[in-house]
Amino acid sequence: MTMITSLQNQLDQRADAKTKAWWERYLKHVIPFRGVKMADIRAVLHQWVREERFAQTGAGWVLRELSLADQARVVAFVEECIGQFIREGLAYATEKMAAETQARLNTLHKASRQQAG
Repeated sequence: MTMITSLQNQLDQRADAKTKAWWERYLKHVIPFRGVKMADIRAVLHQWVREERFAQTGAGWVLRELSLADQARVVAFVEECIGQFIREGLAYATEKMAAETQARLNTLHKASRQQAG
């Protein structure tokens, strides 16, 4: 299951049929409405971001330790997946690398974030 599918499922679980029906009538059935109130959306997103952060930091820690044994392979992996990292996960992954390597990967990360939008 992808992260987006998981997020959608969590939102669907909090959906309220009465709220959905009211909003869809209000919107004249032009667009569908999930039926989730803003407080519930905030709660789901907050939990989702929190879980993602801890998954990222954990991956960063593992990559940091792997880089001690095979830095070239870890750098290649990070370059390939650079757009998937959050800044904190990347910082942990590159913590024990040379400053030049860290700077290059941080620049790649920043560029990938700007391209993503």
